[in-house]
Amino acid sequence: MVQFRSSRWFTMFPDEWGILDEETLRAALGMPDERFATVMEALKMDNIEIFARRYGVGSLQIGYNCMEGGDITHEDVLDAASENIDMGIPYREVATEHLAGILFEYPQEGTFQREWYLRTKDTLFKISYECDVEYKSAERAEVDLIIQNLQLAEPV
Repeated sequence: MVQFRSSRWFTMFPDEWGILDEETLRAALGMPDERFATVMEALKMDNIEIFARRYGVGSLQIGYNCMEGGDITHEDVLDAASENIDMGIPYREVATEHLAGILFEYPQEGTFQREWYLRTKDTLFKISYECDVEYKSAERAEVDLIIQNLQLAEPV
């Protein structure tokens, strides 16, 4: 297991997993440089990191937002997920030792989507995993382990 630590959070990843660097992401997305620069800027502004398993079948995005002046509530989680809820996508309540929230799992245009909206203290995580629908179970246990280990980093 390998630890990834951002300024706000950390988790443990299986050894084969790693952050997608800019060149790998550019090749995977296959878009013009100008559009790619816009995407990269949006990812940085939204505090999103993208991970994948070497020779894996999907990608995992972990992003977060902080609420100033108070803790994130369950209602805040539902508000953040309102687009999926309004579309009638079923969800279930989930919790880890450090986080609580909801999880959506659904097929979409040949892909399988898993989306978590998780809260702890003043931080709301939006995490998504996407793969081809035929591989929906291939990395499930590894992704679940990554989510189970996710927690806020102690201030330095």
